[in-house]
Amino acid sequence: MATRHLGLLAVVLALATMSTVAGCGGDKENASEQWAGDVCSQLSTWVTSVQDAVSSLTANPLSLDKAAVQAATKDVKVATDELVNGLADLGPPQTDSGEQAKSELDDLGSQLQQQVGQVEQEAKAGSLSLVTVTSALATASSAVRSTYDSLQSLDTGGELRDGFENAGSCDSFRQQVDTIGD
Repeated sequence: MATRHLGLLAVVLALATMSTVAGCGGDKENASEQWAGDVCSQLSTWVTSVQDAVSSLTANPLSLDKAAVQAATKDVKVATDELVNGLADLGPPQTDSGEQAKSELDDLGSQLQQQVGQVEQEAKAGSLSLVTVTSALATASSAVRSTYDSLQSLDTGGELRDGFENAGSCDSFRQQVDTIGD
């Protein structure tokens, strides 16, 4: 009878161990998907904010005044600062290439802040034109697209790629990426 209880106990322990190990793999995938979803959500919010600010300028380009340009520039700066801070708060994903992914996002933040800084300088100098705005937007759009593509292909195990493919917020962001600057 004692042998039977030990055998049953061994089976229960084996099943518990298997479900715990299986749960670890699932959690890792879910963590990658969650991280990718958070990145897409942050980027999507930024794209929407920037497009709204630029639309306020391009809606009537013949009547651009300094106040409107400064307001739009401020809106883009605030959106960019929120993006950079939000991405920094995410930290690296729990993947083999997590630190490299974090570095990609940090680089993107620096590039976007640099573009905003250039637009701000020209706005303060009173020399901001629609050409400057569209050029800065094109550069920022390229950086966002490039970073997004790079993040998906970083890890050899495909965890980030799968995370970006499966995260719901990435579906809408993928559609936005195609229209940035339109």
